[in-house]
Amino acid sequence: MNNKKSHKQAAALKFAAVVIAAPRYIGAFGANIGIKALELVPGLAYAEMGSGFAMALLEGFALAFILGKLRLLNPASHQYKTLHRFAWGIALTLPVIGLPYLLSEQQGVSISSLFANGWLAFSLQVLWSLTTLIAPVLVVMAVGYADVDETERDAQLAEQAAIVRQVELEQEVAQAAQVATAKQKKLLIKQDIEQAASKPFACAACPKSFGTAKGLDGHQAHCPGRANGKQKVLIGEDTETTSRNL
Repeated sequence: MNNKKSHKQAAALKFAAVVIAAPRYIGAFGANIGIKALELVPGLAYAEMGSGFAMALLEGFALAFILGKLRLLNPASHQYKTLHRFAWGIALTLPVIGLPYLLSEQQGVSISSLFANGWLAFSLQVLWSLTTLIAPVLVVMAVGYADVDETERDAQLAEQAAIVRQVELEQEVAQAAQVATAKQKKLLIKQDIEQAASKPFACAACPKSFGTAKGLDGHQAHCPGRANGKQKVLIGEDTETTSRNL
């Protein structure tokens, strides 16, 4: 949905909701100072009835606008859930407002007579009046909440995706480093084993090792470790026996 077109639609819906609410606000503010608005301005009654027709159109367009916005949002997001509640609230105002009128027509009585029996009926009348008053305000709130800048929203989603990708890359790098470290350790162990196999004659007095017994014998003649009193130990075979054989 084009951003400019979306903003214009939202502005038109909010303006229409204010216009629809205006006649009853005129009557309410007049009553506050003791003026009977319908007697002073007879046309106000026609404006009230006309606002009902406009309200039906407004709710339809507002719901279509909100549902279109819901399609663009992530169902798990807070914005989606809030706008979803707004949509249900607007949808429920129509039956709440229209039901008393239908019942009065079916029973052939006025709405005032319909609400004249007991405190429960009076409570329902208060609920009906409040719903009638709040319906345009609810539309303004819902459309205003839905009228977000899609470019800004896309930028936020792209930023969130970049953060997620960065975390994934860091995890991949860490895993690659762990694999490389493990391979390096294996290589060092293999080299140590190969080195030990190639030089099986080790001096027990120092870390040096030799490939032949003769080399070990020559080293031991001046090994600093033997000078300190350490004993000679061979890995693989006994030095003295090997020296005799040689």
